[in-house]
This record gives sequence, C-alpha cells and structure tokens, in this order.
Amino acid sequence: MFKKIKRIKIGRHVWKIKRVARLTSRSGCYGICDYDNRTIELDASLGDYWQDVTLTHEILHAVLHEAVRGRRKISRRKEEVLWEALDGPLYGALRQLI
Repeated sequence: MFKKIKRIKIGRHVWKIKRVARLTSRSGCYGICDYDNRTIELDASLGDYWQDVTLTHEILHAVLHEAVRGRRKISRRKEEVLWEALDGPLYGALRQLI
C-alpha cells in the first residue's frame, strides 16, 4: 500500500523514506526514525504488510517528534510500547481510506 511513498510531510517538514538492505541485521530494528536528518529507514527485506506497519510505526515517532519539537515528554521505552500498540490498528484504519 505504501511501497511507492518516498517522502511524507509531517508538520512543517518533509521526511524522506528509504528502504535499506539488511537494516534488521545491522540495527535489530525493522525501521528507524532519524530525527536529525528527518529520515525514516525501513528494512527492504520485509514483506509489503510489515513494511507498511513499520512505516506507520515510524511515522508515529516522527509525528510526536514534530509535535513536541524534540522536547520529549515520555521516555523512549514508553513511546515504543505505545506505538507498538497503535501501529497495527492505525494501519488497518488507513487501509480502509485507500
């Protein structure tokens, strides 16, 4: 569903989306949200469904970052738990819009 997306505007900024080979084996993550460079990286070896869910998850990180302008209000661990609970249901809701 999101495979062709290369950029997304979040708040006032445009974030780049990159599919990266072997990201999981190097970082232990399916996706990474790089706040400094406004880049979201996804493991290119993931299937379409998991790339979409992972992109949704990383977009949630970027949205929070843009909303608080880098002033973190919750710990990274609590943020990760929250996004892990929301990414699948949010992705399911977004699929209905397309």
